[in-house]
Amino acid sequence: MVARTLRCAIPAAALLLFLGGAADQPPEPAPEDRPEPDSDAPRPEAVGPGAPHGRHFHGVHGVTFGPDGHLYAGSVVGQAIYRVDPDGGAVELWLEPPLGMADDLEWSPDGETLVWTAFLLGKVLARTGSAGEIRELASGLPGANSVAWREDGRLFATQVFAGDALWELDPAGEREPRRILAGVGGLNGFDFGPDGRLYGPLWNKGEVVSVDVDTGEVETVARGFRIPAAVNFDSRGRLWAVDTMAGEV
Repeated sequence: MVARTLRCAIPAAALLLFLGGAADQPPEPAPEDRPEPDSDAPRPEAVGPGAPHGRHFHGVHGVTFGPDGHLYAGSVVGQAIYRVDPDGGAVELWLEPPLGMADDLEWSPDGETLVWTAFLLGKVLARTGSAGEIRELASGLPGANSVAWREDGRLFATQVFAGDALWELDPAGEREPRRILAGVGGLNGFDFGPDGRLYGPLWNKGEVVSVDVDTGEVETVARGFRIPAAVNFDSRGRLWAVDTMAGEV
């Protein structure tokens, strides 16, 4: 069954590469539109240039820290999840292709289960521990893109580019997904705030919004972005947003 799914996904990848690997990376702006580099800005430090046996990331789409203090990095094009030592930079393959395809990924609040979105497969998958069985939490969601847990253990995911919706998922995979919103405008990498509301960027509208996941009520909290791609709260409750077209945080 997996092999058949993969054979179908590979030709689709030729059409959906823009959606999967390149959609999270918009077209290169014209020279006059590129932001000037800030000489005083801190420079990022590369971690984990490659994986064992000559494997490379092939583009990292989502990252999250695990309960072991390591960084888990997912790749759609590479169809794999990697475990990275953030101090020494050592990399190991945590889950191989094709089921390792991950556009976004996050550990459960209890640190037991990793959940990820398999963008080109239209699925949300889960694995408890490093040797647990891979479970399918949802399928038939083309463009399954971003995923996040709330602190109370509720699980949410979005479709972007090949779909446009926000869903609540059953962490056990027993109940059908509940659609909260449709046609919202490309709700990409989102996070939950200290108030329990979902905060996320609308890729197609240049806004950051908050959502009541029980009622579906949407409130705009910031405007004026060129293409906002992701938001996250820090440990002090401050919300940070990435504008992928402007190259700014």
